[in-house]
Amino acid sequence: MTQNFEDYDLLSTWFLKLSIESQSSSPRNHGKRWSEKETTLVIHLHEKGYSAEEIERFLEYSRPLSGIVQRIKKHQQKRSPLLIKEPTDEIASAWIRQWLSRKASAMAAKDTRQSKTGVKYTMSDVLPKIIECYQSAKTPQCFFCRRYLMLTTYNACSQSTLASFDHAIPKMAVLAPGNRFNLTCFMCNLAKHTLTMEQFQLFIDKVQSISDQETDNDEDDDDEECWGQKETAWVRQKHAQWRKKYEPLGQFIGGEPPTKAQLLDLAKERGPVDPYTRIKGHYTSSSSHDPTFRLTFGRIRKKTTDANGNIAIHGYYLGNIQPMLLIIKYAFYTFSEFEIVAWIHAIRHHRPSFRPE
Repeated sequence: MTQNFEDYDLLSTWFLKLSIESQSSSPRNHGKRWSEKETTLVIHLHEKGYSAEEIERFLEYSRPLSGIVQRIKKHQQKRSPLLIKEPTDEIASAWIRQWLSRKASAMAAKDTRQSKTGVKYTMSDVLPKIIECYQSAKTPQCFFCRRYLMLTTYNACSQSTLASFDHAIPKMAVLAPGNRFNLTCFMCNLAKHTLTMEQFQLFIDKVQSISDQETDNDEDDDDEECWGQKETAWVRQKHAQWRKKYEPLGQFIGGEPPTKAQLLDLAKERGPVDPYTRIKGHYTSSSSHDPTFRLTFGRIRKKTTDANGNIAIHGYYLGNIQPMLLIIKYAFYTFSEFEIVAWIHAIRHHRPSFRPE
């Protein structure tokens, strides 16, 4: 299905409705019917002049804002049809403020963890940067791949297009001089990892330059021996660690790790081309090579759950391991192969006219 910018009002209205309805209350009241006592308290506070947001805080966020407004609306309908007002705007603005605050708290905690000088950042420190990014976004689309963003999703839905805030300058606090946030989808945020904006944009441009039937034909002068020792040793080490941890629990799939010779043969067989983007890369981490197109070994399956709820951890075994771009491997940490293929397809076929200036 092709997304048209003109349809955004309709799409955003529906998505926002899903966003509001999908907000869960606290565990103690999750899924429970409203009691008469709770409803009476909400109406009493409303008639005293309290706003829906103030009532939500009074209830210690034990009920979602949408539920509180719904109780107020039903009470108004009973009293007089003339008092009925569409509460969508009120719900939306209040919910978005809360969403921005939650994101600011998360990003403040992240910057604090990554601080090398022990600086502690608070939500109030980061919130202005979050709001600036949100307000400056010209369209509700990912800064990089241009897919439409969701502010929240149901558990059964893909988190791939979930809106997130990415540091323009990686590994640096957003309050550092020259840094800012970009509004991106969760997939691009994870895949970008520690790349700069310019480096990740090279990846986006490269994907768009290759059609669905083409393969990258750039020459590759990489020497396999320069990566063989490091890459194969790392794969075997991680496989052994997971096997030691999960095999006694009956949760490991993989057996013995592949040998170095098997890994080298696999790399030669597949060639230096990523199977998902068909971009030709290199296996070296040398500074003389662009890190954007670095190839590595990745797992196709990481963790699976059977019908009985039993979890299995998949190692780096033959059949589950293949060469891929490091960018794709980062995406695989959270997303499935199907979600990654859909992401690549979206990048390849997005409308360039929507790109931010």
